[in-house]
Parts: sequence; structure tokens; C-alpha cells
Amino acid sequence: VFRGIMVPTVDYTLLLGYQPTDINPAADATFYNTLAYEQFKLVGKVWDVLDEYGRPAAVWVADYDRDFDADSSDVSIYNFCSYLPYTALVTYNAPVTLCQVAEDLGKDSVTLTKYINGVESASTVTVTSTDTVRTIGLQGRQGDVYKLTSGAYIFTLVDTYLAEVTGVTSATYDTAGHMVNMATLTVKIGTTTNITVRSKTNFSYKIGDLLLANNYGGADYKVDGAWAIDILGAAPYVDVTVNGTHNTGNNKDGIIANGTTYLKNYTYAPTTSSKHVAIANSLIGQNYRLYLDGKGNIVGAQALSASVANLGIITAVEYVRVGTDKYVADVDLFLANGTTTTLQFLYSSDNDYFSSTESDSKLTVGNFLPFTSLAKDGKTYYVAGTVATSNNDGDNSVVTGKTDTLSASELVNDYTQFIVANYRYDYSLSSYVVSGYSVYAGFKAIPTISGSDVDYYPLTVGGVKYILITGGTTQVAQSTTAVDTSALFISKAETYQYYSVYNAVVNGVKTPVKVSNAVSPDLKKINAYTGLNTDGYYTSVSATGNINASSSVSYTAGVLTYSTSNYLTVADNCAVYVVNPTTEDVYAVTLGNLAQYSAKAMSYELDANGYVSYIYIIDSYS
Repeated sequence: VFRGIMVPTVDYTLLLGYQPTDINPAADATFYNTLAYEQFKLVGKVWDVLDEYGRPAAVWVADYDRDFDADSSDVSIYNFCSYLPYTALVTYNAPVTLCQVAEDLGKDSVTLTKYINGVESASTVTVTSTDTVRTIGLQGRQGDVYKLTSGAYIFTLVDTYLAEVTGVTSATYDTAGHMVNMATLTVKIGTTTNITVRSKTNFSYKIGDLLLANNYGGADYKVDGAWAIDILGAAPYVDVTVNGTHNTGNNKDGIIANGTTYLKNYTYAPTTSSKHVAIANSLIGQNYRLYLDGKGNIVGAQALSASVANLGIITAVEYVRVGTDKYVADVDLFLANGTTTTLQFLYSSDNDYFSSTESDSKLTVGNFLPFTSLAKDGKTYYVAGTVATSNNDGDNSVVTGKTDTLSASELVNDYTQFIVANYRYDYSLSSYVVSGYSVYAGFKAIPTISGSDVDYYPLTVGGVKYILITGGTTQVAQSTTAVDTSALFISKAETYQYYSVYNAVVNGVKTPVKVSNAVSPDLKKINAYTGLNTDGYYTSVSATGNINASSSVSYTAGVLTYSTSNYLTVADNCAVYVVNPTTEDVYAVTLGNLAQYSAKAMSYELDANGYVSYIYIIDSYS
């Protein structure tokens, strides 16, 4: 329809048939004698405008205030009304010979201006139908050829990268609902960290997600201080067992699995990212997750042995003979995903069979370790990795939901995976023994544990922190004792002989609270109030749950941090309010707003589990 209204109109008569309509006889009919101009003052296609990647588009403008000048190079004087990208004549996603490009374009010879990720190349390339040797393009790099209205040809080349999400923040607003800060997404590409993308709408991604991204303008080019990155969405992946490797010349450039050959994208670089494993014959027989660029090329690969499937606690070991003076260890394991298995291990010191006199200290009951598979003599065996080192928590207890529950150096959050040893009393041994293990996702889920020797064993595998907790001979479920009744006291409203009425915020709602004149609540702070008497007022108050201004408050993954080393567990349904003590207005906001008000005084209330259920931001200048 849009293209139709840009076509010059015609009139029909029996005598003359179809004739051009004279909507504006004094002007060029190409632009003015159209329905687009008659109805919308919209004039025709003018310039070939290039986007950030060098790809051309046709532009139409609304000519309200001046005569249209098709020769003008000052695009800014017109009102842009439509921007329609050109369709590429040909598209490539792998190296292609120059003669093939010439054949696809139907040309014996044609010169291309190159744009690589939006940057114009200093040199052009001439493709000819006789050049059968030289190539242009790279594996996984999308190349598009366009023809401009001038007759010139351009070749745009765009790379696709694997981006790992390292941070997500929501957009923030002032108390009138105006946006103060855009939502941000921080990603890591290769070894480049803290790459920030901004948006007016909140991102749906979470930390650890792997995405596809394009980067335009050059590696260091930024727009308004933010990286020139376009996020394409979540990276598709396929889980495979590697059957073989692919070679081009002497270069291993792909993985063969499930009857399919997956070639690595040009951006795949093992030396710059842990998500890019080196492709070698040692991968054969192992399980990998291949992240793809949407065109079947590998942009990332991660051993599934680096997941919970190949991480566990040894529960039993027995050495069995498999040949003359050749032994392997039959090892029972409780895996970090909550399942059990029995696997045969080789000696970790040399990845070989045990002799009758050997044993492996890594293969000791109770050890928490990652392990990898190894093909030997036509069979699959396993080899123990680095055993987790024991740490004592210092106070012989693990407190439910506290982000620094273990130590200041082992901070945990909603993504941490816990494995907790369960104990029972063995009367024959007159002591407690491990009866099994339980798996908990996130630090809010673990029970409070106490005992004479509580130890923890941390391991980070595949970017996830796993912690084994052992030694607590008794384990007590988290307390359900309710906290004191509490509220944010804003101001004193009325005073009577025995009590005063205070304006307070209870569960986000402004509510009057009566308190004895013998005590004085701290204003603009949370106060616990108790001792309700028969006259209907409270006799005791005490300030609790308050954070001073300039405490650098931040929130991430269920953890509220302030003053560098103070941590609070935040309930999943935590409500956040901004309170103006001067006007006594109360506004509902989100946890994402905390960064905006990080220097303000805040107060918080706890729920029955001891989690932060309400946060009040004191928005005042005093």
C-alpha cells in the first residue's frame, strides 16, 4: 500500500485513455503528482541512507515547509517520514570466491565498497568472473551485496558474537513517574567486560544468560557513552556427543555430531573466552553444549562435564581389576543435580590404570569434586578434577537466607546451589553419620544448620557456584517466629494526655498508630512497637531496620547490600516505597529503583522468615 501511494496517479477518459494527473503541474510529477503528496505532503524516494552497519535504505520525507530539492545533501532540513531498508541482491554466510559473486550478480566485473561492522574499508574489492581463487567473507560473517540508485555496489559484512549477561538493572523513575535512568544490560564478549546496552523498557534476561549480539562502528565505538551493541536475543543451542572434528587444511574448524557438521563462527576464539573451547580430537566421545549463531555456526561451546552432571560427592569407592595389573576405581557419587551414579575412574595423576599397589587420594569418601570423561581402550572412563577445599564457617552455624552466611569471601545469592549433608544418630557407633544429601537452589532455601564442626566446600563450575555443607550433626529448620509489629513513623499528628497519634506507613499504607507519651518513636525510621494496653495504645517503641543515608545501597539476585559489607536477604515478593516525609506522599516503586536512591536513608521490615519484605526510601533533602 505504501509503495502504491508513491506512484504517480492517472486519470481515465474514453477519448484519451489513461493520462497523468496534474496535481501540481509546476512540479516534478515523480514527487508531487501522487496520492502520497496530495494526502500527506509526502514526497518520493530521495537518498540512499546507510544504517549503522552500512546497509542502505530508501528515505521519504514530509515536505511541509519548503520546496523539495532533490539535489540537496543536507538531509537534516527535511522531516523524515519513512525508512525502508533495501533487500540484498545476494547474501553469504561463509567465504565465497570472487567469481561466484560476479556470477550471482550477473556481472563480468563489478567493484564493491566494503563496510565491516559499519566501518567503511579503506580499499574496495573488484570481483570478476575469472577470479576463481580469491575469496571474500568469513565463516559466520554475514555478507550482503546491495546496489544503490547511483549504480554503485556495496558489500556489508556483519559479525555475530556470543555475549554473556553479567548484570541487569531496571529503568528508574522519579516520584512523578518520569524516567530518570534507562534500563541497562551488561554483557561480556570474549575478554571484554562491562559492555553496557541501554533500553527504555526493562530487559527480560538474567545474569548468566548467553545471547547473540552485533557490534557496529568498531570495537571501541560508543553511542552516548554506551557500547554500540545490538542484542539479537538468546543464543540457540544444541547438546551433542562429539563424534569427530572437522578440518580445513591443517586447521580444526568444526565439530561432527549427530550426523551434522557444525563449523565454528569466525568470532569463535578459544584464547579469549571460557565459552570457546579449543576444538581438538580430545573432544571426541565427550558431551558438549554448542551455542549457534542462528545460521548453524558455533559461537560458543561448553562441556556438559562442566555442569552439575559431572560434579558430585563420593559416597563409596572400590578398586576392581580390568586386566593384568590394571585396576580402575568403581566410585559411587551423589551428583550436584540430586541424582546418584556409579562411574569407573582412572588414576588422576597420569590418567591411566591403577596398579595393584596404587590408590588415589582424590577418590576418598566425602570428597566434593568435578570430573571429566576420558576415552581409553575403546571404553569411557572418568578422571577426578580438583577436590574442593574445606572451610570452617567460624561460628559453627549456617544461617538461613543470609547472603554472607559462610564468610565474607564466599558471598552467595539466588543462583548459588547448595548440597547439604543429612545426619542421623547411629547407636552402634554412638555418633552421628551422614545418611544422604539434599540439594537446595538459592541461599534462601537452605535450612539453618548448627553443630560442633560445620564446614563448607565451595566449587565454581560452569560459571555456577556450588557449595557442599557438612559437619552439622543437628540441623534445625528456619525459625518461623514472627518479628515485632513495626512501621515507618513519619510524623506526630495529634497529642493527648496519655498518648500521641503518629502518621506511620504500615505495609505500604499510611496508617495512624497510637503510642504512649512516655516514649518517642524515631521519625523517618522504622520502629517496632509493642505492649498494646487496654486503652488502645502501645507502651514501647524501638528503632529497628534502618539504613543511614550515603550507605551505597545496591540490590542484586535477592541480596540487599549497604555500607560495603552489610547484607540482607530480600523476599521474592518484597514491596518498595518512596516516602516523602514533607508531603507524606507514598509512592510504590521497584527494587530496580534502589540504585537511583542509593544515597538516601532507607528503612526495611522483615517477614516471619527474617527476609526483607518492605523497603521504604526516605526521599527528603534534610
